[in-house]
Amino acid sequence: MVDILYSLVDVTQRFDQLILDPFYIHNLDMTSMMMKSYYDRIYSIENKVLDRICKNILPRIHHQINELIVEQNSIERILHTINYPQLYSLSLIDFTEEVLLKYLTDNTTLRRLLSEQITCLKLDFKYDTTLSISETSSIIFTLILSLCKRSYRRIVCYDNLIIPLLQRMINLEELILFLSIIRTEKNYIDGIQLYDDILIYMPRLNKFIFNIDTNIVENNIEFALSSNEDIQRSFIRKEYGPVYSQVEIFSRKKKRAPAEQRCRYIFRFYNIKNNGNMSIEEFRELHTDIQNLKDGKANNDAPPYSEVVSAFNSFNLQVNNLLQLTDFFKFCCTIVQDLLRMCKRYKDVKTDNSNNQVVFIMDQRPIQESNTPSGDSINNRQQVTDHMRALIDENSALRQQNANLFQQLDRLRLEIVQQQTNHDQLLQKSLCNLTITIDELTNQLNDYRQELSRLQKENDHLKQALNDLQKKNDSDAEENKHCKNI
Repeated sequence: MVDILYSLVDVTQRFDQLILDPFYIHNLDMTSMMMKSYYDRIYSIENKVLDRICKNILPRIHHQINELIVEQNSIERILHTINYPQLYSLSLIDFTEEVLLKYLTDNTTLRRLLSEQITCLKLDFKYDTTLSISETSSIIFTLILSLCKRSYRRIVCYDNLIIPLLQRMINLEELILFLSIIRTEKNYIDGIQLYDDILIYMPRLNKFIFNIDTNIVENNIEFALSSNEDIQRSFIRKEYGPVYSQVEIFSRKKKRAPAEQRCRYIFRFYNIKNNGNMSIEEFRELHTDIQNLKDGKANNDAPPYSEVVSAFNSFNLQVNNLLQLTDFFKFCCTIVQDLLRMCKRYKDVKTDNSNNQVVFIMDQRPIQESNTPSGDSINNRQQVTDHMRALIDENSALRQQNANLFQQLDRLRLEIVQQQTNHDQLLQKSLCNLTITIDELTNQLNDYRQELSRLQKENDHLKQALNDLQKKNDSDAEENKHCKNI
């Protein structure tokens, strides 16, 4: 995109109409070159190219940009050049953690975009060969979660408007749905409904990405709502890839899930290579719900704050008043089991080696608490330890593969740069030869013009001599006539 804008804009009016067409320019990738591999490699735009685009091109297309991709060295110029009123997707590519943290804390333009416009944010950090987990990443994600307040509105027109609209898109090849739907007399949206209502009408569809949140309002529902297992079974068709689903039921008096359930999602979706943490306030909510669950108390009967602090400090893992969940995973599997027994809602803990996640399995039956660990508990701890060791070994091997891959990419990049240099030299030589040829043709043209001017002057002299001769002939004829008359 950068090459097209720099090379073809302002060449001719026709090119401008084609390249800057509002139906064409929606997604703007402001990175110079990207090499597809296990990781993407981004190279910065040259300053002269960036200057021209920011000065002459962005002011003409800023109002139609929906998605923007920028890298570390160009974000300052691009975001501060002009406003982007239609921007909703922002990708920050090849940033170091320190630079990104500085922008998130000091850059008012970026903070305003995240809080008021952006609904899709993508981050790509520069590759780090170390295995250590940076505390900066935890601060970055905390800032992002505090800044990003935009969300998709819940809709009630899914069955009446959206489904008929999608059924008319028979030539669609790619579909992305992010919906939050309210239903009162129908079941959850599952794989069968998606296939019967949408996919069967799109024979050319080859890519389908969706994130659908169905909110069922229970007004004397006369049918049984689908369980999570029912929803998972509905996606067995070959048209679907891996699909994650979750069913939660909330009472009208308590809209929010208990703290130990919210903590469950933190555990499940935090990648162990990143820094997940829990503040003491969040731990207090967790401890409150746990104590109320154990004692059968109402939710507003909170334990004393000193008891919460004592329980929090018993883990001896806090840093800057934050409880590091990654320390659970790496060093304190027994403490994880203690926490699980406190919750009395979890029956097992498993590791997902494919996604580098730790998944907690909920059990509706209470687990009896015991002062001494049982054989199953010891086995579970040993399984977790073995899984974590295998996972760490796998991560080490993967990082070694990544290092080898980057060496290959560096060699490939050098070859590309060399080929580009040779091509530029050949092009420069051709341009020089063309310039010499043009100069020679220009000199010949000037010579032809001078010769033409000289011939034009001689022609004028001949015409003048001819006129003089004609006048002389006329004068002689007049004299002869006069002599004859005499």
